[in-house]
Amino acid sequence: MEYSLFPYEFRKNQLEILNLINDAIKGNSHLVLESGTGSGKTVCALVPTLRYALEHDKRVLYLTRTNSQQRQVIFELRKINAKEKIFGLGVQGRHQMCPSIKHDSMLANGSPDELSKVCSKRKMEVLKSISEGTTPKACKYYTKVCAEDISSVKSWAKENLPSVEEFSVKCEENGFCPYEVNKSLIRDALLVTAPYIYFFNKFIRTRILEWMGCELNDIILIVDEAHNLPDYAREIESMELGIQTLKMANKEAREFGNLRTSDGLSIKELMDKIKNIIATLQRDYLGDEDNDAFIPPGEFLSELMQAYSTTSRKLKALASDLIIHGEIIRDVRLKDGALPRSYIHSVGHFLSFWMEQQDEDFVKLIHDHGKTKLEIYCLEPALATKPLLDCHASIHMSGTLTPLEEYRDSIGLPEHTTLSSFPSPFPKENRVVFYVDDVTTRYEELAIDKGILPKMEDYLLQLSGSFQRNIAFFFPSFRLMNLFLKNGLQFCLDKRCFVEEQGMKQSEVMSIVEGFKSGSGKGAVLLSVVGGRLSEGMDYPAEQMEILVMVGIPYPKPTAKQKALEIFYDRKFGKGWDYAVKAPTTRRLLQTIGRLIRDEKDRGVAVILDRRADNFKSYLPDLKQSQDVIKDCENFFG
Repeated sequence: MEYSLFPYEFRKNQLEILNLINDAIKGNSHLVLESGTGSGKTVCALVPTLRYALEHDKRVLYLTRTNSQQRQVIFELRKINAKEKIFGLGVQGRHQMCPSIKHDSMLANGSPDELSKVCSKRKMEVLKSISEGTTPKACKYYTKVCAEDISSVKSWAKENLPSVEEFSVKCEENGFCPYEVNKSLIRDALLVTAPYIYFFNKFIRTRILEWMGCELNDIILIVDEAHNLPDYAREIESMELGIQTLKMANKEAREFGNLRTSDGLSIKELMDKIKNIIATLQRDYLGDEDNDAFIPPGEFLSELMQAYSTTSRKLKALASDLIIHGEIIRDVRLKDGALPRSYIHSVGHFLSFWMEQQDEDFVKLIHDHGKTKLEIYCLEPALATKPLLDCHASIHMSGTLTPLEEYRDSIGLPEHTTLSSFPSPFPKENRVVFYVDDVTTRYEELAIDKGILPKMEDYLLQLSGSFQRNIAFFFPSFRLMNLFLKNGLQFCLDKRCFVEEQGMKQSEVMSIVEGFKSGSGKGAVLLSVVGGRLSEGMDYPAEQMEILVMVGIPYPKPTAKQKALEIFYDRKFGKGWDYAVKAPTTRRLLQTIGRLIRDEKDRGVAVILDRRADNFKSYLPDLKQSQDVIKDCENFFG
């Protein structure tokens, strides 16, 4: 087939990728595609989907996890527009697009649901003022959208295809609300690129389909960085209740006059009772070293029923009472100009959810002492991803989706889904991966052999000291990294050292990255964790990172939640360890090592300090055992 919209010269594998995507769209089916960085996945996904959408009255919804990925979609669309004019735009939530948030700290702390309520109220006030002939005061940006012609900004957007950030700046310069103008443009867009939540949250999905003016079967869905989807889908179907929420609900009950349920129970005392029950569960089920533990399905509710000598039926009514009180509180706060937030509502919603979910797709947990909370955790991603099956077609792309069968099965795609993997388009000789077999981070071996960690530290010091290049150390966890830091690793290194700390703000993380990238002379050392912000989605081209060391294999921590996943996958597919342990470990390995080579000119060495690396040889064709890792690295760099 001729791909007339393709704006570049074809590179290796691109025609094959285009054909696979085209076949999936034409066949009203699904494609799981793994292809490395630099293979041009974004433009390859856009060209056939846009052509088909033009000719068959369909729409393309391109889902991304980050703003930078969204900008890349718009960038490629601009290139395509040199061939044929096609309008597309990016969509973000109010947090990213509402100008009022920049000047209002209250709004900046609001949840999407709370901001939606505040926005709706202000819009109604503006419309009421206009109809009464008075001057609107609620929102100057929405007022101007209602009062003035926005066609010039819409025409500018269609001509220039701005990113969300560029669009927001343009609207704000003209005094318009970017969020509202953006909404008015969506119906005209053949392509809409949006965060995952716009599709996988059922309420927001309904809304965006209304804005687009189409049904689910009119959508060609593209999921970028799809390796994130199974965990994301589990999280949005899960719910938790922490001690802090109960404390705030207690305070709220007192603030609004010592509220009581319809049965006369004090809500303040109820919050204290739930706190005490959680403390009991923590004492009974959590060991000193445990992060989490299973709770027998009926344990929490039976404790609550026993405390109040009540029935499960009355407990459901109690949860409904809390939700109703919460709704009233939210309305009062909204009327008073505050965020419509109610902690009592949150507790009621959690209790209701806890009682509803009794099947094997969920597990109930108590979490550790540092941040004590109850959680009902979803094991089945397909509960959130099921709407994929109602789309015209779906394309799932990532540089690391191996093993593809696990991804397909996890999100509930049909067995006949096309699975395809392409190797990196970059020269094979530009990268090599070594591992050593005399160390490991396997917990049982570390407990027995106290000489393993000093030996690993010696490897890190030798690698840092032998090469005047930027080098990164990625640890399986903050706990292990902090163990090395506690022993003074950073003071023994002969380079400037940049350390990511747990809970850092994004601005602090980016400051570390920029400092590391600018390392000169002797180079610099970056210490971070596998699966974190610096090991996924961050590029380190050319000399910005030339040696990458994985301090151990990043197997998932053996928590109760992890054990539940393994049991779930074993029960459903007969592949518990493969799907719950090996698959995510493989992706973390490949994602992290993938930071080394981002274009055809990059060269680099990855070193894995763990003998278990040999278990992943089938996924790392350039993996080699090293007897002298310093000499092998020297030979590579020549």
